[in-house]
Amino acid sequence: MEELNLVGDWLYYTEQDFIEDKAALKRMNLENEKSETLYMMGGATQLHIYDNWICFINAEDESSLYKMDLNGNEVQSVHAEFTTDLAVYNNQLIISSSEEEGDLKTIIRDTPGNYHSTIMNEEMRDLVKWADYYYYIGENEGLYRIKTTLESEPEVLVEHNISNFTITKQGIFYSLYRRSSMYLEEDNGVYQMDLEGKESLSTKSMTQ
Repeated sequence: MEELNLVGDWLYYTEQDFIEDKAALKRMNLENEKSETLYMMGGATQLHIYDNWICFINAEDESSLYKMDLNGNEVQSVHAEFTTDLAVYNNQLIISSSEEEGDLKTIIRDTPGNYHSTIMNEEMRDLVKWADYYYYIGENEGLYRIKTTLESEPEVLVEHNISNFTITKQGIFYSLYRRSSMYLEEDNGVYQMDLEGKESLSTKSMTQ
């Protein structure tokens, strides 16, 4: 089970079907635990739900952006370009995409389909909007933030090796990885810092 989203009594998720070699986009009713398949595809990532729509990246169509309604109907292309990352805030899509795979940019797009503005001429992965800032994983797998008004240059909070992060009122929790060889990566602990990027006195690795 991956890409979990909860709407009312329904849990939406993707699940790999190894027999069909496809990813099934499914939902489960939490009351009776019955599940149903809404859509089968070669691969689906970045599953997000807003209003009555499920938005996802469809690997079968050159990783372009798609949407469907909550019942699996009205499947349609939203953004017909190679897409690597997606976030949804206030019915706006924040998309890292490109006409060519090697030339990524991040844009804000209104959900009806109109472009609003370009945020960065590069990929902003796992973007989170918090207060007046966008926080994201960027160049060299570093953790960055930039004002939502885009009036200043990005600030580097952690220089490199960020694998995941989440933001709460208590601050930023993030995990690091280290390369154990040319090909393998290993987890290297979970850490905490405040929203300004300063390490808390209680910060420590949570890996034993």
